[in-house]
Amino acid sequence: MTPRKAALAIAVIALSLTACTKEEPKSLFDKDMAFNFKKDTPEADATGNSPGSSLATPAVNPTGPVQFIRSIKSTSRQVAVDQLSQGNFYESIVSEVEGYRAQIYSDNIGYAIGNGWNVSLQGRGTNEKVGQAIGLPPSQVASLASLSSMAAVQALPVVSISPEQAIKATQVMRAQFEEPIRGLVGANLYDKLQPHQKAALSYHVYKVGPTGAAKFTKLITAVQAYAINSVPELAKKAAEQFTYTYKLNGKVYEDKRSTLYLASLFTDPKAYGYLLGTTAAPANFSSIAKIAGQKIDTKRPADDQINDDFGAAKEKLFEQGIAPTIELDVNWKAMPKIVMVPAYQPTGFYSNPN
Repeated sequence: MTPRKAALAIAVIALSLTACTKEEPKSLFDKDMAFNFKKDTPEADATGNSPGSSLATPAVNPTGPVQFIRSIKSTSRQVAVDQLSQGNFYESIVSEVEGYRAQIYSDNIGYAIGNGWNVSLQGRGTNEKVGQAIGLPPSQVASLASLSSMAAVQALPVVSISPEQAIKATQVMRAQFEEPIRGLVGANLYDKLQPHQKAALSYHVYKVGPTGAAKFTKLITAVQAYAINSVPELAKKAAEQFTYTYKLNGKVYEDKRSTLYLASLFTDPKAYGYLLGTTAAPANFSSIAKIAGQKIDTKRPADDQINDDFGAAKEKLFEQGIAPTIELDVNWKAMPKIVMVPAYQPTGFYSNPN
């Protein structure tokens, strides 16, 4: 398997709640959670692929139903704005970019629910613990768990979650995306970053997975440089590395929407707030939009000006009942002086393009 065909894995770490900004996260699970979570993760085969993990060729029968459900944008935006007002940047961007769907829907691999909680990419134990943590009834927890590690099934169970449950699931699972990037950047440097910058990096890992994040070496070095010398010029250089190129059924797309949101959040919360319609665009917004190849007239709301060709093409296929083949194209050239933390050793690759 070539480096450009990413493999799937679930980060082997304990999950924890990340709620309001002034409180330390409290662990949902006991001290042995990391070990249990590792046992719950599908074993990789000799090629390094986890069962059912390949973006191009799932290991299970891909003939299951394609369930198209359009995101309820008004709800996801309302939640994003509410979370932003509380200083919960991570929860906000997940709600805004992922969208909200109350029922199970077809994702890039397998099936997801809520704000992109992909139950197919999680092990049974993890799905059960998250379902219980957000207050789902036992029958629905069991239904979601039945989709664990399954890229396709013959029939989908009926499960429904509220916006509040969806965002709580996002909080519950944050640690499995934040801990890897903290390790890659280096804890001493990562901890110097502002909350909105940590949120952007955590959501980046949500999109490309722990091992995928390790391949974004230019981003890692740029963040390290900024953490050492936190000046606007270096923040911009880091923001420039939130770039995502995909092959969708063989055609190349840039995910300019995700780049715009992540670059905005990392650089300036006010720029991100403008995208949500909560504040005027800051003076530096045009330079941020340029990073994403977006032309935005800041005298108008941003919503109807954002280019999302990739999202539109992907949604059209799902709407037609076609499960697309999506491959992430990463700049794999190694950069010098990457500070790695030996305690964290990511395996596999999870890509969740939005």
